[in-house]
Amino acid sequence: SDAARPLDTGPFRADALTWYVRGLTLALGAVISIILIDQIDEGHSAESQACLLAILVGVNLTALANDLVVLFLALELVSIPTYVLLYLPRRGEANQEAAIKYMLLSIFSSAIVLYGMSMLYGAAGTTNLAGIAEYFEAGQSESATTLIRLSVALLIAGASWLGVAGLT
Repeated sequence: SDAARPLDTGPFRADALTWYVRGLTLALGAVISIILIDQIDEGHSAESQACLLAILVGVNLTALANDLVVLFLALELVSIPTYVLLYLPRRGEANQEAAIKYMLLSIFSSAIVLYGMSMLYGAAGTTNLAGIAEYFEAGQSESATTLIRLSVALLIAGASWLGVAGLT
């Protein structure tokens, strides 16, 4: 039926893709946790495992997100522990430089994504992803075409910068 389930209308949405991504994330997290045992010295093992768990929670929340606010917070929950995880293995100048570069690029891209999300909210009038999709399906977007194009451009630019930050 087309009736929305209660979990589909709130800030979280659980469907088959969500459960697949969550299962894959937990399996890969277990593998990465085993790999990290040899990569990080004993003095920082607890911090690295805690950062990995925080990243896994962020990825799971990203998969569950049905709201722009939850999506942004989940993405930040992925990126912030990554700064610490980059810095932990060896505290040399190269690691400090990599962590600072990643943090600055990530902050810049997060600001762009947040600005794009705010414009999308301004155009659609809701932060709920299902509500935004309904807004576009109803054909009401003609009045805010420029705002929507700008918000999509900012979201793509911010997401691509976030990807570039992860590769550097």
